[in-house]
Amino acid sequence: MEKLEINHFKAFGNRIAFILSAQRKNLLLYGENGAGKTSVYEALKLLFFRDRLLKGKITIGGTPEQRQNEEEAFYKEYQHKGDTVDIELKLNGISYKDINRTAYQSFMISNIDVESLFPSNTKDNLNLVNILKKAYIDCDDIDSFVSGNVGKIISEVNISLSQDFIENINIGQENTDFDIFVEDVNAKLRASEGLHTILNEAKLNLVRLLLILESILLLKVTDTTKYKVLVLDDVVTSLDASNRLYITKYLLAKFSDFQKVVLTHNIGFNNLFVNQIKSQNKENEWNFENLYQTNCGANLYDYNELKTSMDIKREFEGGLLQPNTVGNEIRKRFEAVVLELSKILQIEASQEAKDLTTRLVNGKPIYIRAKSKKLLVGEDLVSSISNILNSTDNNPDKIQKAKKEIDMYQTNPNMQKIIPMIKEMKTYQKVMIHQLSHGKTCTMPGFIQKEVEGSMLLLAKLEAEVETLKKSIGMM
Repeated sequence: MEKLEINHFKAFGNRIAFILSAQRKNLLLYGENGAGKTSVYEALKLLFFRDRLLKGKITIGGTPEQRQNEEEAFYKEYQHKGDTVDIELKLNGISYKDINRTAYQSFMISNIDVESLFPSNTKDNLNLVNILKKAYIDCDDIDSFVSGNVGKIISEVNISLSQDFIENINIGQENTDFDIFVEDVNAKLRASEGLHTILNEAKLNLVRLLLILESILLLKVTDTTKYKVLVLDDVVTSLDASNRLYITKYLLAKFSDFQKVVLTHNIGFNNLFVNQIKSQNKENEWNFENLYQTNCGANLYDYNELKTSMDIKREFEGGLLQPNTVGNEIRKRFEAVVLELSKILQIEASQEAKDLTTRLVNGKPIYIRAKSKKLLVGEDLVSSISNILNSTDNNPDKIQKAKKEIDMYQTNPNMQKIIPMIKEMKTYQKVMIHQLSHGKTCTMPGFIQKEVEGSMLLLAKLEAEVETLKKSIGMM
């Protein structure tokens, strides 16, 4: 895959395009909940598994007219809400209905797939055939594949559990129906039914995920004319935090010859994955992109590729940016810097990145601390205060120590510089950038000229301070 174009599809009312290359073939895509990440996953699923998806929607033995109507209804389910325009989905410039799927060997796993792998019965078991049939993997005959490879799959999963994930559990084949038993070595428990009675959900999800991934490695063809693609959508959501580092190492090591597309809404995992890629000097093999929602719909940006304040200044002074376009470029870069800041601060869930600017402008505190090239956040502060208050040293100044700890988190020097810059940029946004972004004039009064120059200078300072914050916590 070198170019994926999506338009009028699910979350995307406007066109977005992912540009990859032979060298930078992999994609790590971060997006908040509702930003369109799942729509990207659904687009790839339609590209690679259209026949399978259609099969469940077309009546067997129906008339040609009925089949045509059912197929049209199927595609309409993918239309952007409120659109009557047909979906546009292209891979390398070729429409999704015309691409040669035999040129690809594709495998797709989502968190929803993993969590739905238990059959809806009372057995509470793992069946290898059922697991692989519910996953989206390139295999024509799963029954035959499992029958011939079950021993190898189990062996490889056990090796990975022990060596890659440092887990004290192992698995085995329970019966000829390919039910899998799980054994907790330390607790001396073994079961193939009622698995939730011996394992927590996170460990079960790890086992299920590894069963799929090790099967994919066995299914991988040696035919170099086939492009091997692995797409993962939020699979770490269901894993223990301790295993998220291990899964990044596992994927980078064992799937090095695959084109990997990793989608996540988890900022911590996104940052962890980026750091692991950089630590292995594989940064030139990856594209790091971000999805976010604005009033105009879903937007896509690569922070490292987006125009910087210096780029905007140079183009504006050189006459390449007109008064009615420079404001939009400044706005996009400002939004990107704030979103990048939210990723650094690991803001998610109840406090999404789009609310960060409002939070800072309104004076609400952000609890962070840089210590030993590591970012400590609110959760670390709570732990630190708890340790102070629960200590047995009979120190009468415990309250003062706790207050001092809070103050250290509230007064991060980088954030103390960043906050007033964001407030000032919001002022520029209200009085100048918004008008220029929506203006039609090609002339610019002198006072507006000065405000453009002032906003670009301030944006450059904000960019520099965000980079300094990155360095202080070891992200650069």
